[in-house]
Amino acid sequence: HFPVPFYQVAIFFLIFDLEGAFIFTWAVIYKEVGWPGWMQMSFFIALLLVGLLYIWKHGGLDWRAKYEP
Repeated sequence: HFPVPFYQVAIFFLIFDLEGAFIFTWAVIYKEVGWPGWMQMSFFIALLLVGLLYIWKHGGLDWRAKYEP
């Protein structure tokens, strides 16, 4: 049995790992999508950044605080 924070960190890792896959795919076809594609990817990255800041602010990335007595 693993504690809940372990699964939370695993889900955060998967989300931001998939972000890397999307950005790599976008970088390969960047010249074909032009400005509309750039705007969409900027919005996507900004949305993920807001999510990361939210997780960080609420202590979702602080591993030690969850396991210290």
